[in-house]
Amino acid sequence: MLLGVVISPVFASSTSWEGITGNEGRITTGDTVKTRTRTFLDTRESTGLSRPRFETVHLVLGIGMMFSEFSDLRRLGVEKSNFSLPVSIYVYIPFQKEEPSFYFTGGWDFSKNSSFKALFLYQTRFKIILGLGGGKTFYSDDKDDLIVESSQNHGLVAFGVNLSPQRVDLLLTAPIGRSISTDFEGTEYSIRPAGIQFNLLISLR
Repeated sequence: MLLGVVISPVFASSTSWEGITGNEGRITTGDTVKTRTRTFLDTRESTGLSRPRFETVHLVLGIGMMFSEFSDLRRLGVEKSNFSLPVSIYVYIPFQKEEPSFYFTGGWDFSKNSSFKALFLYQTRFKIILGLGGGKTFYSDDKDDLIVESSQNHGLVAFGVNLSPQRVDLLLTAPIGRSISTDFEGTEYSIRPAGIQFNLLISLR
């Protein structure tokens, strides 16, 4: 009798997939299949959710406008425009994967006065970008038998707005520092190669 009590639950559980009829109701393989089908459908429907986007190191291309100061060169007979259209290539290194975000960007601006920038930027929940950094701007001109070569180290402040999440930024950078001065034939001349710059930046990824 004891052996029968021990063995009977084993037989009962082993036949549950075939269906058991009792006072408490009937369990069939059809009920089991229905439960599994419902689970599969729930899983399939959940695949329609948006996948999260993660920040990664990538390149950024930009085109912009820079306003420098070369007015003093006109006294030397050099007609130099204060306006240029730099093309930029930066690297983007994120420190946070969610908003608000904190990241580093740095690279080169190529125009008649090339420059290097390094900026630490913070983007708020309202898509506003604020930042600080530094840079170095180079200028060279050897036209009209007059050679002008200069380089300028300077700080930078940045302000911008994110136009498209993780894609497009509009960034303004302004140099912090004095103009470069030099004496030539007893007269002082000053120029400011580093100027206020507007950049439209597009992420490459």
